Amino acid sequence: MLRRKPVPPGVRSKGKIKTFPNPERGWITNDNLAKAKPGGAKVLDNLWPELNSLKLRGGNVLWATVHATDPCESLFAYRYGTTTKLFGATATNIYEISNPVSPTVIPSASLTGITNGDFSSANFTTAGGGFIVAVNGADRMIEFDGATWRYIDSATLELPFDAQTVNYGGGGLTVTGGTSGATGVIVETIDNGTTGTLRLKSVVGTFVDNELVTASTGSATSNIPSGATAVPAITGATTTSFSHVWVFKSRLFFLKKDSLNAYALNTVDSLGGAVIDISLGGVMQKGGSLVIGATWSTDAGDGMDDMCVFISDQGEIAVYQGSDPSDATVWSLVGVYQMPAPMHKNAVAKAGGNLLVATEMGLIPISSAVKKDLAAIPVDAISLPIEPTWKSYIAARQGKWVVAKWGSKNRAFVGFPVDSEGVTAAFGLNLQTGAWARMTGFDMRCAVELDGELYFGTSDGMVMKADSAATDNGTQYYGLYVGLDEMLSNIAQEKVALMTRPTWRSSTTFRYKISFGFDYEYTLPSYPSSPSVATSDVWDTGLWDQAVWDASGVSRISTEWEGTCGAGFVVAPIIQISAGGTDIPDIELISIDLLYETGTIVT
Repeated sequence: MLRRKPVPPGVRSKGKIKTFPNPERGWITNDNLAKAKPGGAKVLDNLWPELNSLKLRGGNVLWATVHATDPCESLFAYRYGTTTKLFGATATNIYEISNPVSPTVIPSASLTGITNGDFSSANFTTAGGGFIVAVNGADRMIEFDGATWRYIDSATLELPFDAQTVNYGGGGLTVTGGTSGATGVIVETIDNGTTGTLRLKSVVGTFVDNELVTASTGSATSNIPSGATAVPAITGATTTSFSHVWVFKSRLFFLKKDSLNAYALNTVDSLGGAVIDISLGGVMQKGGSLVIGATWSTDAGDGMDDMCVFISDQGEIAVYQGSDPSDATVWSLVGVYQMPAPMHKNAVAKAGGNLLVATEMGLIPISSAVKKDLAAIPVDAISLPIEPTWKSYIAARQGKWVVAKWGSKNRAFVGFPVDSEGVTAAFGLNLQTGAWARMTGFDMRCAVELDGELYFGTSDGMVMKADSAATDNGTQYYGLYVGLDEMLSNIAQEKVALMTRPTWRSSTTFRYKISFGFDYEYTLPSYPSSPSVATSDVWDTGLWDQAVWDASGVSRISTEWEGTCGAGFVVAPIIQISAGGTDIPDIELISIDLLYETGTIVT
């Protein structure tokens, strides 16, 4: 009987296999280097950390241009019924960019004469239809009713007209609606020939559409958009002082610029009327001024437990519950809490029922701020994994920070100013896992989601549509993953890398390079060239660092062993990806296998 003899110990293979799974914990810059937990990355650029893979982001395409050089300061998304519209604001004008004729041609302005494009806005629905309400702390409040932008003043009503037959005279004349019988006194006439707008005070009654509006001098037909009424006045406050707007319990709320005062409209489901003065001077003990107002819920939506939140530039938070600030029996202070100072009035986003605020110490959920002492709050920051990087960016990029939620993709972005060297980037957050990445090339001055797509305005007057192209407006971009260092058993032993095998899932063409860093250091080789067209490349005859994965439009798994080299006592995988072709990248890294040998004890 034949028996196989065991292989002598000196002849046995010393090779071992280590699998580096998808770094689902995302970008980590606060781990102890010598005992970092698996599943993280010390560099993660343009790659979304998902539960099952790393996914290369899509490119950003130029959607519209609102100025040749100056920033796009605000974006507005209008939604009512089946109607959706998109607008961008500069420091002086507002432009409709729902369907631009050309992304490089600035359209005609929908509203002119503003002096500050940094708006706070809210979508609001009344019996008269759907509206955008926007304020900037400098100009009169503005609203969009589905057809027209118009200014709202504290003492006037704006009545658009057309079919003018006789020009209206100067201020002080009384006009009368031929059908409604409503009256008002002219403050100002904006005359564009046969069309224009009357600004009225001392209004009695409600003007209706398509009625003859006459004065002792002047005659025209009212032109109120279908389903809407003439714009009501706001009384009791000057709308030029409104710096922030939000909706709470079917009521519009406003913050007064450079003060600790807020306002709420006296009537629910209304765009106008008298305001209720809400003074928080005796509540906020650190002074300063209010910068953020919002609705906060302890569940995932609007309900009975909704609370009204006021946040100052000193980081104080006043939380109220109730429905009517004018009635002490149904409006009460829950408490006053402290968090780090917020970075900007638009540095806040709602995620579920919670509020996420970008502060000097990180991205802070309100739910943590109301439960913990200020010193303990940073530990609960959603940005804790990148805390050192967050602080360094705060120090280098003071100015306008924004937080934008991309609900359809379960993602969020934190945008910030361009640094002193002109480098553009944004932080990307997977809202499902809390994992972070950095998105290079993102110059995000403002952002809004509309119909499941994310649009963001840049510091040079462009509006970009995210994740919609193979390049960033014609410029190639790259994905970079540098894993956290791992000791692969005994840290004292040297590890010699022999072969490696990445596992991909893709339906679009790309090139990649794989390498390894050793002993807490790494050097990046040049990025692989980008495939210009989606042509196939035979993998086992191509060079490993230039080969093209081509799945011909069908998502499939690709994997192959290839040689590598290097040695050290700790090891970190490195992946560099170049997308190409004409399709939005569909490229996912699932894992990396490393065949290595252990050497002698490093002394």
